[in-house]
Amino acid sequence: LQNKIDIDNGKIIIPNMTIESTLGHIEFSGTHDSNHNIEYYLRIPWKTVKKASWYKVFGNKKKVDSIYGEENIVKVDKTKRTRYLNLKIIGTMDDYDISLGKKKNKK
Repeated sequence: LQNKIDIDNGKIIIPNMTIESTLGHIEFSGTHDSNHNIEYYLRIPWKTVKKASWYKVFGNKKKVDSIYGEENIVKVDKTKRTRYLNLKIIGTMDDYDISLGKKKNKK
């Protein structure tokens, strides 16, 4: 992983970061301040959500060794339209709410 994180008046600002792994593709951004207040945004492709749900309910029939490896890293095809589940996590590290929603653009 690689990203540039800014700190402004005790607030950590995490710009959009793409995480691609064998578990799936996730986009993450947000803020975290010195009082442990958080505002995180996650974008997860519906394909990944459905796959994780299927494995949770029915189990994974593949061998564990066969799903790990660089050739199995899940990437989003930029040439195709991808639908995302947008999650918003707001609160503190000990008391937070998770809801559906996108990051609002600040003007």
